[in-house]
Amino acid sequence: MRGDVVHLVYGVHAGRDADVYFGGHRTEEAARAHIRELETRQMHGASWAAQYHDLGFVVRPAVVHTDFEINTSTGFVTCDRDVDLSIHTVMRDPRVLPPPERM
Repeated sequence: MRGDVVHLVYGVHAGRDADVYFGGHRTEEAARAHIRELETRQMHGASWAAQYHDLGFVVRPAVVHTDFEINTSTGFVTCDRDVDLSIHTVMRDPRVLPPPERM
């Protein structure tokens, strides 16, 4: 995974300080398909995307700086030792990340 390029989808809205992250994809085509899906969402009969992301959606490529693997049997994420595990303090769900002592 290290060195691979992933394609991150963000929603952009005028006046909002930060863009909203909607997910990462291995290919730009998959990211664009996700955007098409987001653009078709309706809420109370109106376009959800037009109301909440009036400047549309963007795909931003990013280089992966760490090696990681999702164990399909446990759902735990394992990664190399030079990764900052402080994200564990935000994501308390053990199905997402095991406690640091198990890494």
